[in-house]
Amino acid sequence: MVIANIPYFGAGIKIAPSAAPDDGLLDVVLMWHAPKPALFRVLRMGTKGAHVKLHQINTGRATGLTLTWGRSMPVGAHRESLDIPVPLAIRIMSNALRIIAPR
Repeated sequence: MVIANIPYFGAGIKIAPSAAPDDGLLDVVLMWHAPKPALFRVLRMGTKGAHVKLHQINTGRATGLTLTWGRSMPVGAHRESLDIPVPLAIRIMSNALRIIAPR
């Protein structure tokens, strides 16, 4: 599962093709019951965002999510591994980031 507000993930993989940082929505990309070779296929197709057409991929959009699971599972954000208790609540905060840059 990937929850994103920008299209790209990692080394140029367009994991959430519809994501936009300014639309106030989180894009969710979920891969169901696929063996590891299928994951590599998804990653190859992901450079153009074509993986979202595969039957084992579901996508959705939301302003917030609450996730629960029954076993230990890694959670990461911005290349950091996080120790987060369940349930994990994620929400989008519109206009929370201010960027100051020269013209």
